[in-house]
Amino acid sequence: MRKVKQLSELHEAIAFALQFDTDAMIEKGVDHAREIFCALYGEGPRVKSSACGELRSVAGEFFDYNAKYVVVGGCETNVPADLPASTAKQMRKDSETVFRALRGRGLARADFLMGADGKYYFSEINTLPGMSETSLFPQLFEACGENYETLLEGLIDQALACYAQKKTLLLEH
Repeated sequence: MRKVKQLSELHEAIAFALQFDTDAMIEKGVDHAREIFCALYGEGPRVKSSACGELRSVAGEFFDYNAKYVVVGGCETNVPADLPASTAKQMRKDSETVFRALRGRGLARADFLMGADGKYYFSEINTLPGMSETSLFPQLFEACGENYETLLEGLIDQALACYAQKKTLLLEH
């Protein structure tokens, strides 16, 4: 990942990215962004969103591979995030909208970047977030009153319902 601060740096950043894949994604830069996220599970009209959390990089300007995997203590998390209630409510709603638009099913985590002006931008969706008891996903739901056991039961029930629905589909014509 490269952060481009001047247009003259863009070509070099794209060339760098294309060393690792055949596609590169360019997104709006948000200076000194706060990284806010919501966990989600469900499908269609039955999507549940969690409390919002925040990740702060202490190992650099933004959360990257180095902050996550290389530097011990490279990041810290706050669950729930320190946000005005109206912002957290809208971010949860926007997380659900993104999940539905992508036809999400099961679990995911929607990540946003928030500028100093309070505006936030969808950054990415993680379609397979960690699910251990110490992972962010269950912590986010626990912050709004849903314990780990209930969360797992809900995900299992959803998977069984999806399986039952798929069993009714024709496999041959």
